[in-house]
Amino acid sequence: MKKMEKNCSAEIKRKIVDYVKSRVKEGNLPTCRELRTKFAFQKGIYMEDIYSQLNVDFLKFPRHRSKQLNVHVRKDLLNYLKNEVKKGHYPSRRFIEQKFKLRLDTYFRSIKEFYLQAGIKYIQKNSQDLKGNKALIFTKLIADVLYKLDLSILEINDIHEQGVDMVALDTNERLIGVELKAFNKYEPIKKKNVEQLQQFLKQGFHEIILMTTTSKIESKISGVSGISIKLYEDVLPLLSNDQIEKIQYIRDSSVHEETDEKVRKKKLIVDYLKENLIKGREVYVHDINKALKLDTRSYFKSVLDIYKEANIIPPLNKIGGRRNPKLDQCLFRAAIENILTYMKKEISSGHYPSGKDIRKEFGISHIWDYITMNDLYKLLHEPTYLERRKLGLQSCRGNPIM
Repeated sequence: MKKMEKNCSAEIKRKIVDYVKSRVKEGNLPTCRELRTKFAFQKGIYMEDIYSQLNVDFLKFPRHRSKQLNVHVRKDLLNYLKNEVKKGHYPSRRFIEQKFKLRLDTYFRSIKEFYLQAGIKYIQKNSQDLKGNKALIFTKLIADVLYKLDLSILEINDIHEQGVDMVALDTNERLIGVELKAFNKYEPIKKKNVEQLQQFLKQGFHEIILMTTTSKIESKISGVSGISIKLYEDVLPLLSNDQIEKIQYIRDSSVHEETDEKVRKKKLIVDYLKENLIKGREVYVHDINKALKLDTRSYFKSVLDIYKEANIIPPLNKIGGRRNPKLDQCLFRAAIENILTYMKKEISSGHYPSGKDIRKEFGISHIWDYITMNDLYKLLHEPTYLERRKLGLQSCRGNPIM
């Protein structure tokens, strides 16, 4: 076993750099613990210095991003964004997070700040209108050329209808479903797109053909019986020069243009919150995202901001406890006022609420995470538990304190 050196010598540092360089070429980022074990040293070397020296692209190593390397990840993200914008691609938050397996708000406060840090103005486009327009154009293009695949169209569904986009017959009179995906050239066909087609197959189709404007497809998608995929390069030979210009518009269009989309989406989110609270349902961010098919982080920094926009006091378990360093004091005081109002009402009917009563009423684990019961009673200028015990007052309805 090697003797552990307290400091890392210059010779060992050179060996470590060479070793890390070879590991990076293999697609691995060795950890500091691994290097200490292999080269027998305790301190004197910093991984971020080595990786900077070797110009490592940290975006390629999602499982090895420590907090100490955040500054380098930020730099790599900004360089990536600048290069993409030069190509006419304005990546969305979702695109960045899925591509690099990270959360953007770990490195930037918002997608807008991300763009500003790169020296690019971020203005969101009305994505639903854009998607609808692109879908209509692509549907018209394919309707005009589908005969070249020996298919006769029976039905074309509206872009907002459920089910396959087109129903056709092949030369053997078999029912063929045609699904269209008018994607940007940087957006891949995903596994969920294929899973959707598998459900369509159960509706009596001999085959489902997915036709798209992208050339990208997720590597985890393998051949599925009854489903064929025609990517951009497969669709291109079917089109005339005029039609190719239209399909290029679909491929190049990016969600990056000024509209009132953000205001409209924020209202949708606030309305969803209000409607569900009226029904007595607790609302979580993932519920909003799923129901409205959006990412709330593009419109609000946190769930508390949604409550503020709705002019509703959020429950204590969403505000956070008194030890929370980022505690919103205004919301916290408002929530405590709600508890005090409840207590006043109970006391007026002869019931002094306990911590258990408040926990049940407000859906929290322990009131002590937020404020003590003694402090609550002092704020109401009412006797505390011990004071009531001395006076022989009732703790709860009909039960005197022993």
